[in-house]
Amino acid sequence: MATQFHITRRSILAGLGASIPMAAVAAAPVYAEKHPDADLLALGRQWEASAAALDANRKAFDAAEARFEQIAPDHPEELFEQKGDFSLGIVGARDHQNGRRWYVNRIDELRAKPRLKQDWSQVTEGPNGEQVCAWVPDPNAQARADEIVAAYDLWVAARVRAEKEAGLTAAYAEEERLAKIDSDLRQRIALIPARTMEGLAVKARVYAWFMGGEDEIESEFARHLEMNGPTDETIMLAMVRDLLRMKAYSA
Repeated sequence: MATQFHITRRSILAGLGASIPMAAVAAAPVYAEKHPDADLLALGRQWEASAAALDANRKAFDAAEARFEQIAPDHPEELFEQKGDFSLGIVGARDHQNGRRWYVNRIDELRAKPRLKQDWSQVTEGPNGEQVCAWVPDPNAQARADEIVAAYDLWVAARVRAEKEAGLTAAYAEEERLAKIDSDLRQRIALIPARTMEGLAVKARVYAWFMGGEDEIESEFARHLEMNGPTDETIMLAMVRDLLRMKAYSA
């Protein structure tokens, strides 16, 4: 007579247990529970690398800017306000740091607008009987305008060459590239809600970076508390300070 077997979940597990060697059981992987802020923490690590690259490039940018200052072309004399410009109708120069006035703000207008003068030898009668003189090209004013524009163009071209030679052009392009990456990471960090203190600490580190570092957070908090009392900004600085301290203590 055939023996009837009643198969249950317990019997299956018992059979499996008997057939699997203990070494295989010991080698079975143990899966840790995913951190509630795993995505935010991963973004935080990416952002820290991005911020470090941005800070390093800013040092390179500052060095390139210092080199540029050494080789930058002087401002052409033609760009500065000259005696007789007013009588030619060339006006509107703005203040320069050397105490003089120059036309760097008027280049587009001087380039595009022909210089004219009134010619009272050509008079016509207006609709109400008034005398209207003709406006004719002014060669002297046009020559001065052309001189200003030409000097400006040569100066700008020389600056471009100097910026490239100093490494400023490359540093600026790299700054824009890194800043875009950093901004995108900060956007993602800002949009993901933090669920743990570790996640909040990521956002606190981003804020501290904007302020100039963790030491600056401490000094800003003390300054705001002394000058303004417990305002909203003071409390925000206190929260950021505390989150940064928690991270330091847990390290």
